[in-house]
Amino acid sequence: MHITPIHSILSAQDADVAQLLQRYISQSLPTLIQNINAYLAQKQWLSLQHEVHRLKGSGGGYGFPMVSEVCHQIEKEIAHEHWPAVAERVAELNQYYQRICLPDECHVGATK
Repeated sequence: MHITPIHSILSAQDADVAQLLQRYISQSLPTLIQNINAYLAQKQWLSLQHEVHRLKGSGGGYGFPMVSEVCHQIEKEIAHEHWPAVAERVAELNQYYQRICLPDECHVGATK
């Protein structure tokens, strides 16, 4: 099974943009995902909602619209207190996260 990597829609050709994307992918994004998973596991719904909202904004801002879309779906499920659906959408978010990388640093789906 081949897994397709996800790259930002922003151009990483610009050195400044590439540096921002690298920092986001290697530092900010993992922290947000880790927090989201922890808040879900602990059923801290308000904290989960806050962190999902942060990721929705930053995901779109850094050129990952699919992350923002999934986060929007999570927010709707939280608002309706559909907890099993929240868990399903977070699992989907985790799958997207595993595929996000910079074009020149991407090892997703690579064969050895």
